[in-house]
Amino acid sequence: MHRWEKMDILRYTDLVAIPWKNGGGVTREIARHDRDGQLVWRLSIADVVSEGPFSAFPGLQRILTVIEGEGMVLERPDRTAIAATRFDPIAFSGDDAINGLLPHGPCRDFNVIWNAVLAKASVTFVHGPQETPNLADDEILGVLCLRGPVQLPDGQALSPFDFAFPDVNGSSARMEDDSMALLICIKPISKS
Repeated sequence: MHRWEKMDILRYTDLVAIPWKNGGGVTREIARHDRDGQLVWRLSIADVVSEGPFSAFPGLQRILTVIEGEGMVLERPDRTAIAATRFDPIAFSGDDAINGLLPHGPCRDFNVIWNAVLAKASVTFVHGPQETPNLADDEILGVLCLRGPVQLPDGQALSPFDFAFPDVNGSSARMEDDSMALLICIKPISKS
């Protein structure tokens, strides 16, 4: 697992919005990790403004968490559907042909896409008041602020949709009463 040398913060306002080919929204990539030309994991935030098919990620897994708006419906070709509600991480295969429906209008979501042969991933919603688990734990890749402030060990604060990677000192982030965040955990799978 990549160890971060310091508390790396990616401010939402600095992320580049890449329009989708189908015109249905934009994606802002937060970070990615590749190994030997293969994607191990990718983190991104997407603004979904119109209904339509999701991009396919063959051979990969995905967790989608609605972080703004009233949610969406993930519809499969057989018409079975998954309700993606705000702050509730939903896991599904990148092979699934998903059509995103917006019964309550546009929304914003956070995505983790990963190779299940190389890693395990999870997303956990947390809210204040509390201190997050140890941010230098090998499994905790980072924290995404949903509602601030989320106070970092070095004194910096995260605003909504800012992302922080842990440093090596193992401190926790402090969350006030109304603060909300997602903890992103990615654990590499050892090759035997």
